[in-house]
Formats: sequence, structure tokens, C-alpha cells
Amino acid sequence: MGLALSKVNKKMAVLGVLLVSVMWGSAAFALPSTSTANLNGTGSANGGNINIWDDYADVSGYVTLGDISARVKKSVTLLPDPTEWSRLIYSGNFSYDNVYIPDASTYYAQASRANARGTASGQVKVVSLD
Repeated sequence: MGLALSKVNKKMAVLGVLLVSVMWGSAAFALPSTSTANLNGTGSANGGNINIWDDYADVSGYVTLGDISARVKKSVTLLPDPTEWSRLIYSGNFSYDNVYIPDASTYYAQASRANARGTASGQVKVVSLD
């Protein structure tokens, strides 16, 4: 009886470790689906990381002061983050649907002043369509 119970306990322990490993691994990829960069007169602002796996995202936002550059940037560890999409926004609201993002990876929204002088305020929002 003790030997059979020992085998059952080992199997349960192995299954428990596998279950926890799978749950931890899937949580690592569970990023939000929206990245929002709020620019309030500073030089630039970045949103949080999101995964874009299906090649497309919606980009929207608004400009309340000055001109801003709206960007979708790829999050890379060692190199400067490359820009995958960029537009100059001069005033008001903007919306671009189904923006093509070629590589499945992690990205973030960036809003920055379009020119070196003056201030700019606004928001850039990137929504993953996954």
C-alpha cells in the first residue's frame, strides 16, 4: 500500500509542476491589448508594451496643442527600438484602422513633439487586433 501511494504522490507532484509551468508560461505572454502614450508638453511619451501577432493594429488619438509625431515602435532589448509606423498629426482627432505591422512581436505607442521648438500635447493609442 505504501509503495502504491508513493507512486501516486510522485505522479501528482509531476502533474502539479507541469500545470504551474504552463500557467506561468501563458501569463508571460498575457500583455494588455492597448498601449496609450499621453504627451503633456514634454518631448516624448511612451505607452506600455502590447503584443501584435496578427499583423494589424488600430492607431488613434488626438492633438490638443502643437503638432505631434505618432509612432508604433517595436520593443527590442539591446538595440534602439525601430519605428514600424509613423505619422505627423497637426491637429484634432485621428484614426487609422488596420495598420499593417509586418512582424509578430511586442510593440508600444509613442507620442513626441513634431518639431524641436514649442510644446505639444495629445495622445496616441495603439490597439492590437489579436
